[in-house]
Amino acid sequence: SQPNMRSCLLERNSIGAPMMEMVLGNLPQKYKRRCKGWDTTNTSKDGIISSLAVAIDRGELVFNPDDRELFSELGNFVIHYSKTGKPQYEARTGHDDRVMSLAIALEARESMPTEYAPGVNINFIKSNEYIIR
Repeated sequence: SQPNMRSCLLERNSIGAPMMEMVLGNLPQKYKRRCKGWDTTNTSKDGIISSLAVAIDRGELVFNPDDRELFSELGNFVIHYSKTGKPQYEARTGHDDRVMSLAIALEARESMPTEYAPGVNINFIKSNEYIIR
C-alpha cells in the first residue's frame, strides 16, 4: 500500500541515523522530500518541550486516560539548569522516550510544509495511545 505521509521528522543523532537511512531507503521518492532530519539537543528540546507543554495546557492533546506509562513519563519529566544556566530536559528516573516522541511528533506537525497538506485541518496522529489534533 502507498503511504499517506504528510511530514516526517526523523531523529538523526545517536542511534537514529541508521534508522533514518533505512526509512528513507524504503520510501518512494515523492515522500523523501517531506522528511527532515532532527537533532535532539538541549536547545532543540527546549523548543519542542515548551510547545508540548503549551499544547497540553490548551487542551490540544487528548490522552487515553488508561495510559499509565505515558502519564508516568510525563510526571517524571523534569527540567533542571546547568551551572551556566542552560535548561536540560530529561526523565528524573527511567525513560522519557514517549514524551520525546510526542514532542517531536508535535514539532513535525507544526513544521509541516503547507504544500503537502493544504488547509492542514487534519488529525495528525490517531492511535489507541493518544491523539494530536
